[in-house]
Amino acid sequence: MMRDDANTQTLLSLRHRVDILARFDLRDELAEEILLAADTRGRDRASAGTVSSETKSGMEHTVRMVGSVAGSGRVSVGGHIVGGDLNMCGNASVNPNDAKRTYFEHIMSSCAGLEDRWEAATGAPMMDITLLDTFVPPNVIDRVAFGEDRLGGRHRVRLEDIEASGVEVVGGWEVVPMSVVEYLREHRSAVICGEPGMGKTSLLKHIAMMRLLREVSGDVNLPALQGLIPIMVSAGRFVGSNHFSRSASALWKFIGDELELFPGLRPVIEDAATRGGLCIAIDDLHAVADPKAQVTMAQAIIELSRSFPASQVVVVSRSLRAVVRQLFVNARFAITELMPFSIEQAKAMVVLCEGLGIGGGSARQLELLNEIVGMRDLQEAWSCPGVWMQCVVRCLAGRGVPEDPRHLHANVVTDAIARWLSDDNELGSLKAYVGIPYLRKQDMEECLAAAAHRAFEAHGGCSISKAELMDVIAPYLGGDCGKAQRLCDYVDVNAGVLRRVDGRYEFPQRLQEYLVGKWLASQPDFPSAAADLLVAEPEKWGRALERALQVVTPEVGILAVEMVGDMVEMREGQSQRALVAAASGLVRLHQRLKHSRPHQTRVTERIAQGLVRLLGSTSEEWRLRVEAGNVLGRLGDVREGVLSELPALARIPDGVVWLDPDSSGAETEGFKYAVKYDYWMNRYLVTQAQYYLFLQENADHPMPVGDRSYGWMQGKYPSGLANHPVVLVSWYDAVAYCEWITVRWRLAGIVPAGYVARLPTEPEWLLAARGAVTLPNGVANRWPRRAYPWGELADPECGNLAEGGEHRVYGTTPVGAYPKGASPYGVYDMAGNVMEWQNTSWGSFDVQEVGFISRYDLEDGREARDAKGLRRLRGGSWLFAERDAKCACRLDPSKGFPDVGFRVVIAPAL
Repeated sequence: MMRDDANTQTLLSLRHRVDILARFDLRDELAEEILLAADTRGRDRASAGTVSSETKSGMEHTVRMVGSVAGSGRVSVGGHIVGGDLNMCGNASVNPNDAKRTYFEHIMSSCAGLEDRWEAATGAPMMDITLLDTFVPPNVIDRVAFGEDRLGGRHRVRLEDIEASGVEVVGGWEVVPMSVVEYLREHRSAVICGEPGMGKTSLLKHIAMMRLLREVSGDVNLPALQGLIPIMVSAGRFVGSNHFSRSASALWKFIGDELELFPGLRPVIEDAATRGGLCIAIDDLHAVADPKAQVTMAQAIIELSRSFPASQVVVVSRSLRAVVRQLFVNARFAITELMPFSIEQAKAMVVLCEGLGIGGGSARQLELLNEIVGMRDLQEAWSCPGVWMQCVVRCLAGRGVPEDPRHLHANVVTDAIARWLSDDNELGSLKAYVGIPYLRKQDMEECLAAAAHRAFEAHGGCSISKAELMDVIAPYLGGDCGKAQRLCDYVDVNAGVLRRVDGRYEFPQRLQEYLVGKWLASQPDFPSAAADLLVAEPEKWGRALERALQVVTPEVGILAVEMVGDMVEMREGQSQRALVAAASGLVRLHQRLKHSRPHQTRVTERIAQGLVRLLGSTSEEWRLRVEAGNVLGRLGDVREGVLSELPALARIPDGVVWLDPDSSGAETEGFKYAVKYDYWMNRYLVTQAQYYLFLQENADHPMPVGDRSYGWMQGKYPSGLANHPVVLVSWYDAVAYCEWITVRWRLAGIVPAGYVARLPTEPEWLLAARGAVTLPNGVANRWPRRAYPWGELADPECGNLAEGGEHRVYGTTPVGAYPKGASPYGVYDMAGNVMEWQNTSWGSFDVQEVGFISRYDLEDGREARDAKGLRRLRGGSWLFAERDAKCACRLDPSKGFPDVGFRVVIAPAL
């Protein structure tokens, strides 16, 4: 194969990682293809006895780049198009192949390492852990069409599975994991979203490295993403440049200016652009804090994509603002989300890190890590790649796992500073290096926090110039600029919290957020200062406040949250996003306190009521309502009938309702049906928290399992979903819950004589959703045969449905988050969120047959507990298109699904 040790070691690293991933049924397609090409070349050489010098030298040179990486850093390359034509400066006298290799070396050395450095063991030298050794490819969310056969064999198998389970769907969707490589192969222009620590930047680096290894391999037959030269662009740096504007030419000029660092590269890039051989990766779009600037940035990206229709454009960001998301949707960018680590992915990372020899990897350390994986209470740690990597390395190095993994960022900062100040450091103590023997850890923490704040406040990002850095740190070093210079020199070769990249100094993003929060917490007037900043710019300062609340005393933190609530009320709801951010910070405070305090309880109740008002507002943007509902669920949803077993009931008077043709097997047109009794329906779907109460009293009843996103672990529902509808419950599970709650409600005096709590019949459900032909008080129903609970027309503001465009959620949402979609009787989520089990039987286990062929008859046995056949469902779900929300489905009553739940009615016993 290859001659020198570096070449062999690189391939061995790739092969080792691929083999480890395979143990857990995981894949890295790009690495596998490189190894396949290397094996093929090795066999060819063995048979031919020779190999071209160009192919050999190219691969050896690139592999040596990886083998010799000693640091990490983020490449920022940026750009300009003039009149739609590529015009890039460069020195044409330089050999293009040499320029290409120099550029590749820069990309490889910048992308090979992770953001942070670690000690292999206490007191040991710092070590870089490369992506080649430890990268576990994440998955993204993919939509699979139930009723379409356009997506290849994998999706046909899914369709067959679904049909075999007895689902009849006109055109719903299912969300499944999909490899990033496969996703990018299918989509030329894509936006990949993910929360902090989900591995967005590491993903771009990994793809860049693998592409370059493929490029120099000379094997053009490899199918995945071949021939694409990566150009990585920092969104924050483009916004801070003189070129910033909405045009593609401005973005390309920025790219061209930075590519001037590589003389002679112009013909290479021109050729790649002409043949569609560029992959332009835009990193950290969310780092553009100003909303208008982010819109401008998105417009420039879209125009650049149109200017190079054959090249690929990939954007990574946290969640997108609504207007930015819509811009990308309109431009036909595919938008997806990184999925949290599965248990298999988390365990694979443990094995990969253990193989590096960190701290010896004692049996107890490995046992502890494997105990953590799968623990519901620590899912926030092991399901987040960035946080989990820090947990694994700290544990293997003998430092254990923090009691609260959310404090890992503070641990990393304090560990790095302690190492700088230690006499055991291989470079000597920082105190001796800068000539300040009394330099304290606290001084350095404050110094770094001030620098992180300067970068954040001035540029909205993580980087700061050397001049700015020296200006910030000099006061902490006695005002001596010479000592500030020496500290910068020390950081250049002893990174960990701050690193030098392309002439600027950058903080790893997660650490910068912690340090900015620490700076905010250090302000003498923290409560009022934090409230002012948050209300003025909630999207920019929300996460910093969360971090600050992890540092300040609980009393001070609660006071800051209270002041935000005061200011939001005074400004008459104009700063509702600030309220959501403050509530999220309050959740963090609760996690720090084992016992609630009177002032804390009062503030929590007040903030929770503010979130309830926001959740019920029909004037607020849907995404903010959903976010408010999610935070409310973690804080403690105070709405009646959501977390407790007591219901929030809507009275449904007797009346005549139109039944669909589908409600009667023989009818081709709808007909009227009289429901001759009053009944009550719960306004909300049964939630995860309510079902948890049921399982606590019925320990032998099976838990909802079978789905990575919604399956229960260790007797508890997924974290953060307390006020979401319970899913993965069968019809029999729902009936068992109703029987249990009947007893509870009867004891509470809620269920009258002759009535029970049960699943609704199909006419009962339709009456509550559509309203009677004549509504209460003799008012005529404007839409007695309405398609949706809110009216005749589909409206993504009214329900959580699959084809919502920018409104797409890809999962359940808190109950009642779409108040515009309430039925005429005030019942929520009757179209969207989850499908709802009906008591009514289809009468057959074959979806093509109808067991009950006559018009609906309450007495014909279709409502019997022991009625044979599939059970009916109504309402559509987050997997269903809007047009299908009005259709009925039939499912096997013994199975649960990730988009099927139920609600309870109090009605006459059947």
